[in-house]
Amino acid sequence: MDKNQDLPELMTEMLIKQDRTNEILEQFMAVSVKQWEQQTKFNERFFDKLEKLERILEKLILLEDRIKHLEDLEERVSKIESLLRAS
Repeated sequence: MDKNQDLPELMTEMLIKQDRTNEILEQFMAVSVKQWEQQTKFNERFFDKLEKLERILEKLILLEDRIKHLEDLEERVSKIESLLRAS
């Protein structure tokens, strides 16, 4: 008879422990989901900034190419002027 009384107590304790475990898991999942959402927002902002930097770098490269082209033209004009003066 003593064993029969222990079984309901044991089952009650197990259910209480299971409820506590479930609460802990729910809290953990809530924190994990929140962290994941924050990380996702951060990643999106970071990616946007990287894309802006990429566009800026592309423009700088184009500007650098134009400057080089202008410098080459200036050098040609200077040579032509020298040839014209010499003739």
